[in-house]
Amino acid sequence: PTRRSSDLLSSGQDITDRKEAEEQIERLSRFPSEDPAPIFRVGKDGKLIYANHSAEPLLVEWGTKVDQEAPDFLRDLAAKVLGSGRIVEDVELAHEGKTFSFTVAPVIKDHYANFYGVDITDRKRIEQDLRLNELTLANMNEGVNLVEGESGTIVYTNPKFEQMFGYEQGEMRGKNISVLNAPIDKPPEEIVWEVNAELEKKGVWRGEVHNIRKDGTLFWTHATVSKFSHPDYGTVMASI
Repeated sequence: PTRRSSDLLSSGQDITDRKEAEEQIERLSRFPSEDPAPIFRVGKDGKLIYANHSAEPLLVEWGTKVDQEAPDFLRDLAAKVLGSGRIVEDVELAHEGKTFSFTVAPVIKDHYANFYGVDITDRKRIEQDLRLNELTLANMNEGVNLVEGESGTIVYTNPKFEQMFGYEQGEMRGKNISVLNAPIDKPPEEIVWEVNAELEKKGVWRGEVHNIRKDGTLFWTHATVSKFSHPDYGTVMASI
């Protein structure tokens, strides 16, 4: 008997869908082996069940192979997530100058835990640079502050700057920079315009500023002001 064209079309569509599904499964099965970050699997019995190519240098360092005992700390992590049924994140491991952050996910029904690594070397380096910068600013003998270019709001002050003006830690943030300027004949807007004009022309402004402390004491400072783009605050003016 002959099949109707609609039946043939349906059959053809079924085959197409099946082939697409099979190709998708094949792509997913290749994913761990092709991932540039280390991925491995530890069983409930503490054995290393699987490791992709990117994980092999770590296995060499740990002195183990697939189908052998995993290092104690991996076995402990696997036991922990399998016991709790909860994912553990941000497990950091270092290897040959690189730092990896692992997410450990339990697969309860199959009695193993998957370890998914991400290379965070650059992020760690940036964090270290930021900590170094913060430490440097905190220990400078000069007062430093950052002011939003548009609003004139103080967004950062180092301890020396706070001490110089008689404020507690963090107390100056959110205030307008005008609260630090001693009363003069010129309006604050005109002073800001003059400083901005010099910054646009030369990239830096230097001069003496008549200031006022929190307790009302007047004093003079010599300031160096520059302008740059900050990732959080937009255009800011940095004063030393």
